[in-house]
Amino acid sequence: MRMALVRVLLLMVVGCGQAASTDATPKPAGAASTVSCDPLAPTVLPIVVGRIAGVGKDPAGTLYLVDEVDRVGLRLFVSRGMSLARRPVWGGGSEGSGPGGRVLVSSEDEAGELNLQIEVGDAGPTKMGLLRGPIPSSKFFTVGVDGVELQVLPSKVPDGYHLENLPGTFGVSYLGSVADGRVVLVTAPSVDARYEDFRLFFGPADRLIERPLVRVAAGSYSTLVFTVDGREAIAVFGSPLNTFVTSMLTIDGDSQPLTVSDARTPPPGASFFCLR
Repeated sequence: MRMALVRVLLLMVVGCGQAASTDATPKPAGAASTVSCDPLAPTVLPIVVGRIAGVGKDPAGTLYLVDEVDRVGLRLFVSRGMSLARRPVWGGGSEGSGPGGRVLVSSEDEAGELNLQIEVGDAGPTKMGLLRGPIPSSKFFTVGVDGVELQVLPSKVPDGYHLENLPGTFGVSYLGSVADGRVVLVTAPSVDARYEDFRLFFGPADRLIERPLVRVAAGSYSTLVFTVDGREAIAVFGSPLNTFVTSMLTIDGDSQPLTVSDARTPPPGASFFCLR
């Protein structure tokens, strides 16, 4: 439920029209060869540390590292053996940007909800605390009073430890079909999704071929520009947030209605062919 709420909030932040746009890195155009594939197969993607907000250790010796990366935000890592395993973050934020500021990340593990808070001084974190269960009041809690206070460690990945990413699962972000049965299907990573990581497949359901994706613009409706055998194609996916836009597929100037599906799984009998 929390992750669904986060997704809704993100859509609301984007706003109306085509507020967010990016040029995806073009894949090879023309008669590129393809290979049978499964673009939804889980893959653990590599990960590197971002700007470290704080590293702490609880009385049992468990390490906690919080960092921040552009377009993703705050991330939480918890030690497991000699790895710092990333945990999903479903909430949090900061108060102030310098001395006297506070940073909070909210997550959960096998034992339930956890909140990790960092208090910032002149030279970095001065206090860190871990509170299990709901925060008693307001957005933050009192380190040293609520929960367990952590030992503050140097702001780096501890010697001998390595970062471990969340499972790299992928999902269907857009799915639509035209009258002749051809399908437009777009996949994206479930974690840290960027437009540059979208992959677009087009064709009959039993032969969905990856097409070079040129540009993505998303907001209260979404526009994806790609190529089909060297011809420009534009898929517009409408949204209940904007009733003035009709879902359409246009290939080389020829437009036809695009029937959008809310399904987040491939159509029955789907076979994928990825660009090499």
